[in-house]
Amino acid sequence: MLLRLFFHRILLLFFIFSISLISFAGNDNIRNLESKIVQQSRKIIRGVVTDTDGNALIGVNVIETGTTNGTVTDIEGVFELILQEESSTLSFSYIGFSSQIVNLNGRSIINVTPKSLK
Repeated sequence: MLLRLFFHRILLLFFIFSISLISFAGNDNIRNLESKIVQQSRKIIRGVVTDTDGNALIGVNVIETGTTNGTVTDIEGVFELILQEESSTLSFSYIGFSSQIVNLNGRSIINVTPKSLK
C-alpha cells in the first residue's frame, strides 16, 4: 500500500514536470514566431552612394526622414537601413555635396549620386 502511494506520487510529479516543460517550450515557440513576424514586417533598404565619377562616398549620412533612424555609408559607399515606417523617404547628406531626399516608392535598393557643391 505504501509502495503504491509512493509510485502514484512519483507519477503525479512526473506528469506535472512534463506539463511544465511543454508549456515552457510552447512559450518559446510563440516568442520565436512573434519575432519572425516583426522581422518580416520591417523593410530593409540597401544601396550605394557614389560621386559623379563613380567613386564611393564614405560616411554619407542616410536618415529615414521624420525619425532618428539612420546609418552611414561604409568604405565602399554601401549602406543598409531597417525602416521604422513602411512609406518612407530617405535623406542623404555629405559635406561638400547637396543634400538629397529620395522617395522609396516601394523600392528596396536605392543608389544615389549627390551633386557636388563645387
